[in-house]
Amino acid sequence: MRYIVIILVVAAFTLMGCATRYDRPPKTKMINMGFYTCPKCGNLSGGIFGKGPTRHYRSDTAARCIHDWQSITKAEFQRQATDRFSVDWSGETYFWFVESETR
Repeated sequence: MRYIVIILVVAAFTLMGCATRYDRPPKTKMINMGFYTCPKCGNLSGGIFGKGPTRHYRSDTAARCIHDWQSITKAEFQRQATDRFSVDWSGETYFWFVESETR
């Protein structure tokens, strides 16, 4: 009986550890400008992390995805957001209209 309890406890902690890997945001520095896409589920996340503005667009399968974040340009981020999520950039702040030289 004791071994069954130990096995169940180990299994529970293993499953909890795996569950927390789903739908994590991209890893960035404390304050960092970056634009990311997950090719597995189609999520987008970008802007100035830690300061703002940032935009996050979630696909229907995002909650079940262990994201493989790929860095993209700001222009590509905006294009994908328009194509996948029908984003209208005309009402956004100045930051989204200025071309950035970094990724």
